[in-house]
Amino acid sequence: MPDPGFHRLAEAVGAALKARGLMLATAESCTGGWIAEVVTMVAGSSEWFERGFVTYTDVSKREMLGVREATLAACGAVAEPVVVEMAEGALARSRAQVAVAVSGVAGPGGGTPEKPVGTVCIAWASRDGAPRAETFRFPGDREAVRRQSVERALDGVLELLGAGAARARAPGPAETDAGYADRVRCLHDALGVPADFFAGRNLPLQPEAQDLEIVETGVNGREYLLAPAAAAAWRRMRDAAAADGVTLTIASAFRSVGRQAEIVREKLAAGIGLDAIFAASAPPGYSEHHTGRAVDVSTPGARAFEADFEDTPAFRWLQANAGRFGFVLSYPPGNACGYDYEPWHWCHHPS
Repeated sequence: MPDPGFHRLAEAVGAALKARGLMLATAESCTGGWIAEVVTMVAGSSEWFERGFVTYTDVSKREMLGVREATLAACGAVAEPVVVEMAEGALARSRAQVAVAVSGVAGPGGGTPEKPVGTVCIAWASRDGAPRAETFRFPGDREAVRRQSVERALDGVLELLGAGAARARAPGPAETDAGYADRVRCLHDALGVPADFFAGRNLPLQPEAQDLEIVETGVNGREYLLAPAAAAAWRRMRDAAAADGVTLTIASAFRSVGRQAEIVREKLAAGIGLDAIFAASAPPGYSEHHTGRAVDVSTPGARAFEADFEDTPAFRWLQANAGRFGFVLSYPPGNACGYDYEPWHWCHHPS
């Protein structure tokens, strides 16, 4: 007998996907195919559900989804970096445009002090955006943990599609300082970054924003996101500059921790060493872009992310006026964080 609550949720997911012409793929570990079962109980789900992967062992995660052995070795199977790679692997190995992945400790055994029974990691990914992952501590027995995992996974698909609850919310248990720091440590381990690599650099852990809004759309159709207060301040500053005959545009805004890790991975694959990477890029978990308050600014005719931005009228205007709107140049020459000079990088600090 279909669960009425699950059936309604699956119907909502199906309607949202179908309305957008999208297909869903699932990658499941602790739920063992339950998400796929729930969605295929809906008649006509073949119009929006493409395929499901059940990868219960580490080997199957590697073979079927392409999860990297280094990620599993560094983080264990129940970790946000792992479910992100599972979701990305599901997209790469299917014709779906949206994917959800789940891995957890359902119990009754298998828990540890760091990852007790009820710890579940879920990731959501799409072909046109950065993946998002969260860690949950679900109460109850094995059945209850798995049931809550299925429900939260499908709720997250609705959120990804903009058909669910608003993203504005207080941080959940997974977003506490300890949980976030553990997630960042796993990413660094998977990237081969030594634990003491940043000793002596003043790098504060930067929280990942949960409440974001579209502040600008680039000429290529890319949407730039900022936290609401920073978004409002950016619009006021941009309009004030325009009134003075100066055009300010966004080259980069919010960037997830997962996307920051991808950038580092791409540079490593290109043969760039860690010293050079982290002179120019923040390590995952430490980028001001995670906060939704930082913008990389450009202007027509200037090369994005280049030091000669300081020679433009836009930079001179920012030097004279950005402070009125709460924006501060984060990385001047000789900055305490040890980064290269970035005249284009400004961060909003609300009073």
